[in-house]
Amino acid sequence: PGEQVREALDPAVNVSASRDFAASMVNSTRAAPGGFGSVALPLSTFDGQDVAAVDGGVDVLMYLFKRDVRTDKPAQEVLQTDLLGVTLASASGAAALVIKGLPAPIVLAIPFAANPT
Repeated sequence: PGEQVREALDPAVNVSASRDFAASMVNSTRAAPGGFGSVALPLSTFDGQDVAAVDGGVDVLMYLFKRDVRTDKPAQEVLQTDLLGVTLASASGAAALVIKGLPAPIVLAIPFAANPT
C-alpha cells in the first residue's frame, strides 16, 4: 500500500492502477487517468467489507475510454463525455469488492467535451 499511481495513456484509452490503505482512500478524491475527471470516495466506502479483504490494502483500477468500445461509430457521433470505469479490489485476494448500500454516493466527475453535440 501507498504505491505511486501508474498510468498508461493512449488516444483511445487511459488506464491507471494504484494500491493504498482503505483508510487513506475514504473521504478523498482521486484523479482519473490522465487527469480527465475524478472519483470521490465517501467515508463509508468500505463499510461492511470483510476486514481481511481490505486490511492488506485496496487496488484501484481506472479506465477512461475516449471512444465507445461497444460501437464502430466515431466518438463524436456517440459520446458526450469520456467513459470512466472504476474497480476497487482487495490487494490481498485480487477479487473485486462489492460496494453497495452506501449512505453517500461515490461521485464520478467526467468533464463534457467543449462543444457537445
